[in-house]
Formats: sequence, C-alpha cells, structure tokens
Amino acid sequence: MRSRRSYLGVLGALGVLGLSGCQSAEDPTTESAPPATARPTATESATASPTGPPPAFHHVGDSLTISDNEQYHSTHPGVVFEEERAELGPSTGRFEVENAETGATLAVVPSDSITLGTQASVRLLLYGADGTPTESPKLIQKVDTRERYPVRVSGSVADVFDGMAPPLRIRYLSDGETRYETGTQRVVVGYSGLLQQSGTSGEIRLWVPRQGLPRDLSVDGELVHEDRDPVTFSLSYAPSSDRFATTVDVADLRNGSYDWTLDFGFENRTLLQFGSRWGGREFEAIPEIEVSN
Repeated sequence: MRSRRSYLGVLGALGVLGLSGCQSAEDPTTESAPPATARPTATESATASPTGPPPAFHHVGDSLTISDNEQYHSTHPGVVFEEERAELGPSTGRFEVENAETGATLAVVPSDSITLGTQASVRLLLYGADGTPTESPKLIQKVDTRERYPVRVSGSVADVFDGMAPPLRIRYLSDGETRYETGTQRVVVGYSGLLQQSGTSGEIRLWVPRQGLPRDLSVDGELVHEDRDPVTFSLSYAPSSDRFATTVDVADLRNGSYDWTLDFGFENRTLLQFGSRWGGREFEAIPEIEVSN
C-alpha cells in the first residue's frame, strides 16, 4: 500500500498560522453577528458589508486544523489585536475564555511577561486533537518568526471546550479590567468522522457523520487521483441518518484509489478541514475512496 499524506499531519503543524480551527457559530442553525469590541470602531447595517476598520480585537476568521494520527480533528481558538500591542503576564494581562452556552470560563496567563504584536493571529493551544487538555498549554503568535509562549491555565479546559463545537467568547484583561471582548464563535473539538462510501461502481453514496456539528454547515469535497482532474462534490445534511451525505456517479472514473479532502464551512468561514490527501507527515491511517467499475 502506498503512503499518503495527512492533513497538516502532526501537532508540529500547529505553528502554521494562517486559522479558527480546525479549525465557529452560535447554535446548530445560526451564528452570531460579527464580533464586537469594548469600543466600536466600525458601523454595519443588517444588509450591507462592514465599513471602516475591523474591530480592535476579534476572533481569527480562518481555520487551523490539527490532526492526531488521523483519528481526531480539532481547531484552536485564536484572536487578533488590530490596533495596539498587548502586554500579558502574571502581573499585567491575561485572556479569559468563556463557553457562551454554559458560562464556564478559564483564565490563560503567560508564565512570563510577554508583548503580543498587532495584526497577527494569536492561537490558544490548550488541548490536543482529541480534545484532551494538553500537559503543555501555550500561546503561539507568528509575525516574522513563530513565537511560542508557555501559559498557565486556571479553570477547566474540559468544561469550557465541552461538546463538539462549543461557542466561545474571548476577553483580554489588563490590570484586572476587561479591555476587549469578542463576539461568540465556535471551534471544533475532537471530531472523528471520516468520509465513507456505499459502493465502488455506478452511483455511490458518500457521507460523514455529523457528531454534533452545526446542521447547516456547507461541506465541500474533492476526490483526487494522481494527474487526473479532481472530482468535486458537496454534502448536505440528511436528518434521517444525522450525517452529511451526497450521491456521486463514478461510472466514468478510472478504477483505482482516490484521495479526498473535506472543507466544512459555516457563515462564510472555514470551520474545519481534513482529508486523506494533504501536506504533513506520511502514514496510512485514513482509507481512500475506491472505484472499481
């Protein structure tokens, strides 16, 4: 069996800052308004696009997905300071993360005093891909180089990141007072669904389980085989089976094994991405889609 590549591979890919994730929303059918800050910096109507500068402090809008031996997939919360550098440390500033559904909170404080730059993602790496609290929590910010800062966590990571897609609110506190606060956005914690197929010829059913993700996700995928053109498809939610599914006609495809990728979207942002074909460490954990007409 030939080797294939995982999606962003091992946890070392966590420093590839570009998401969330992984890669996120209000409830299974709706999402919050754009993040607000302690002091508004822009205006927005119900139908028009936002005008003016972005909020001074807000969630990261893209998605960073982490995978653990391709068995679990998660995204990490992240924020951006747009306008000013932020001081954090035992006697200066900290982050607070709140589960907007349950009210559970935790404080995230760097072990040493640090200064975070502006307009660069700050990732809170508090759990592994399976959702288990990590023994070495840290913040990561990438500006010119990737900086990793050990942090101390006060509160329960398991309580705050409870469920498959908890809605999070993040605050920045300085000298004990809240300076900025985001709106709510979901992250994905410990999703373990894989793309499955009902057969290998003609019209086949492709699906992934929902596992508590929002029902109105957009789920788009590709099947890829060497130098052939990719086959694109979209999955939609099937209430009877509680999964995202579609029917694909593979009658005209050549026989063989097809790698695949999935992109879970929600309200114009990426919630989660993973698949059997992506960059990172090589191993055989995810099955491909087989075609044998």
